[in-house]
Amino acid sequence: MRGRLLGTAVALLVVAIAMSGGPNPASGQAKPGAKKIDLAHITPPPESRAVAQTKVREMTESVDNFQKAKEILEAKGMKVNQSDVASFRKIAEEKIWPPYRQQYADMWDKIVNTR
Repeated sequence: MRGRLLGTAVALLVVAIAMSGGPNPASGQAKPGAKKIDLAHITPPPESRAVAQTKVREMTESVDNFQKAKEILEAKGMKVNQSDVASFRKIAEEKIWPPYRQQYADMWDKIVNTR
């Protein structure tokens, strides 16, 4: 929590400094062009990556079943159907797999057994 707060404070400070632009030139002097903000060298706190990964995992797993996905998507006006994976796989094995089996013969067992 403290790291996230520190990271936010640093980002706000950088933006505030960039927006202030420093002192204004006198009316007779040429005015500088717009300043580019280069934030590529600023790295986020290390724990922010873990926090983001945790949040994405929670969001994904919360809808990682048919009933929950159907509930969310139908509320948005979408029609959701239950898939028949067994018949889809059977058709794929008959029509799609043969050319790939020849092309990737040396690693075919690894491809097929991947779950």
